[in-house]
Amino acid sequence: MAKFQTGGLDDALNIIIPFFEKYPLLGNKSLDFQDYRTVALMMREGLHLTPEGLERIKNISAGMNTKRDYSFQPTLVVPSRD
Repeated sequence: MAKFQTGGLDDALNIIIPFFEKYPLLGNKSLDFQDYRTVALMMREGLHLTPEGLERIKNISAGMNTKRDYSFQPTLVVPSRD
């Protein structure tokens, strides 16, 4: 067993996000990673310090992991070769 521990925004921006951009997650976890990345980038810009930014972060995190709503499934449209 191995344990890798990080903490703080710097680790998220400099270690975790680059790793998963290089080695992408598959399936539903990729959606959670995109949300995680969005929030980290918002925090880097200081948006978590504004009421609007904090509300947006709360909304994003409220839909992550087991709380994600899968009722909307985008349809892949493949153009015909005609």
